[in-house]
Amino acid sequence: MALRMARVMKPHTIVDKLLFPAAEDIVRVMIGEEFVNKLNGILIPNDAVRRRIADMSADNLDQIIEKTKSPFLTMVLQACYDAGLDFIDWHRMNHRKPLELNV
Repeated sequence: MALRMARVMKPHTIVDKLLFPAAEDIVRVMIGEEFVNKLNGILIPNDAVRRRIADMSADNLDQIIEKTKSPFLTMVLQACYDAGLDFIDWHRMNHRKPLELNV
């Protein structure tokens, strides 16, 4: 859930306003009213989604650092200066495997 909200760049408060009411409707139609009451007992702290997104970001950063240390990494660096003599750097990293997403 946190991953999907991060991908569409929606605030984490959307859980209470949209996702839980939609889940209640689905459970009511598919399983029955008594299970809706069990679903209402689930509480999500305000910072749970924010914390999960931060964890995913930290995991991605760790993977990038590990891949940078790999002997199979190819880096292409191009440097130039613009008219104001400011340094500009373009870089591209190639690795055999894409970043892994652990949800």
